[in-house]
Amino acid sequence: MNFVPCLTWVAKGIAKSVPDKLQLSPEELKSLISDTKELQRKVEDDDASESDATCDEHEDIAEETETLNDEEDVVEKEEDFDKRYNLDSYDNDGEDQPFMNISDVATFIDNKEDTYITDHDAVKEDENDDEEDFIIKDSDNLLLVGHIEEESSVLEVHVYNKEEDAFYVHHDIVLPAYPLALEWLDFSPSDEEKGNYVAVADMTPVIKIWDLDVVEILEPDYCLGKELKENKMEKIKRKYHTDAVISLCWNKHTRNILASGSADSSIILWDLQEGKPLKKLDLHDNKVIFFHLFIL
Repeated sequence: MNFVPCLTWVAKGIAKSVPDKLQLSPEELKSLISDTKELQRKVEDDDASESDATCDEHEDIAEETETLNDEEDVVEKEEDFDKRYNLDSYDNDGEDQPFMNISDVATFIDNKEDTYITDHDAVKEDENDDEEDFIIKDSDNLLLVGHIEEESSVLEVHVYNKEEDAFYVHHDIVLPAYPLALEWLDFSPSDEEKGNYVAVADMTPVIKIWDLDVVEILEPDYCLGKELKENKMEKIKRKYHTDAVISLCWNKHTRNILASGSADSSIILWDLQEGKPLKKLDLHDNKVIFFHLFIL
C-alpha cells in the first residue's frame, strides 16, 4: 500500500525563509544515545536469558525422549546435525529486537570524531548544499502531501520552483494516523501574527494543527476535538465528532473559523481561538466528504 490520499498548496512568500529547527544539545544527544544503548543491552540480555532457558528445556525433553525410546545414538546424531548447521537459531530473525534506533545511526556527536570519515572537505560541501536547499525562497511554492506507505503516515512538505525546475521534499512530519484531508491556515491562538499552519484530518475524530515553519516537529501545535470515552460518550456525541474527519474548510476572512465534515454525518464550526466547537450541524444522512464555506 503506497498512495497519496490528500494534498494542498501553500502560496509563495508565506513560509519562513529559514524554518526553525528543533535540535538537541550535544549533552542531550549523548544522554539519549547512552539511554538507547542501555535499553538495547537490556533487551539483548533478556532475550539471551530466555534463549538459555528454552535451550535447557529442550535438553530436558531430549533426555526424557532418549530414555523412553532408547534411541540415544539417533538423538546424538540429530544433535550433532543441529549444531553443525546451527539449526537452533535458524528461525531467530530478531523480531523482538528494535529494527532501528538512534544508537544505530548516531554514534558520534561530531563527524570529526568518526574515524571512517576521511574527506571532511567533501562532507562540509555536502552540508553547505543541504543548507542551501533548506532555505525557502520567495519564489518557492510549498506542496503539502499526505503520504501513506504500508503502516506509516507522513506529511511531506515539498518545495516547488517553476523557474528553477526544482521539486523536492524539504522536510516531513510523522503523523499519528492515516491523513484524509489537509487545509492550510494562518491562525494560531498562541501567536498574534499570521503563521504557516496546516490542519490535518485523519481516521480519528480529532483534528491536528501542525506548524509548518518548524522542522523535525514531534507534536501538533494544538488539537480540535476529543477522543471517544465510554463514560462521556453522550456528552461527546452532542458537541464533537465521533468518527473520522474527512473534509476541512478554513474561512480566510474570519480567520479563527474552521469547518470540518465527518463520517458521522455532521459538520462542526470551530473557534480556533478558543479551541472549541461553535456549532454542530446534523443535517446530513451520510458522510460529509466535501463542502465549502460561503461568505455572506
